[in-house]
Amino acid sequence: MKPAYVVIDDFGIYPFSHVENLVSLKKIEPDFKVTLMTVPNWSGMGHLNENKEYMNWITKNSDWIELGIHGYKHIGDKGSEGSGEEYVDCLRPYEEQHELIEASLKIMEPLIPEYKGFKAPGNHYNSTTLQVLNELGFDYFIHRETFIPLTNISFLGTLGYAPHIQNLRELEMLANEIERYRGKVKYKLISEGIVNHGCK
Repeated sequence: MKPAYVVIDDFGIYPFSHVENLVSLKKIEPDFKVTLMTVPNWSGMGHLNENKEYMNWITKNSDWIELGIHGYKHIGDKGSEGSGEEYVDCLRPYEEQHELIEASLKIMEPLIPEYKGFKAPGNHYNSTTLQVLNELGFDYFIHRETFIPLTNISFLGTLGYAPHIQNLRELEMLANEIERYRGKVKYKLISEGIVNHGCK
């Protein structure tokens, strides 16, 4: 069977009840697996690793989910480069990006798999983002549907559009796809599609 890799953005968003959207997908296809691009401090509402509901759910469902990092607070609406909270995480100067991504990694590191992945909030990033990710030891970067290796790895799959956990219309489209391909694909986590070509 052909492998299928699903990525969903904005895991960690409040309220916690959005995780029910994932459970609904799992009910359609019991073999469903997903890589969740996670915001560890959604809009400054507290660290994900300190939220008991999220931590219990992550532990309980670790056989079919894995986490990547999707910014720090996922705030800012200016899609241009600049300094300060009004600018998106990955369009800020080097020092701010490094501080935010390092803070994300500190919160998330015990929860993420061997291969560390990152996707910029809103798909906004610049060359500084990639520099910081390399310095902090990330293995891959996702931009829209593109997997970009940052270390000596390759990815054996392809990615589709990543719906947002809170967007019911996008998730309904994904549910229809899962229903349509039931029994025709084998769902895998991104880490299961990575080939390491050297020492990690």
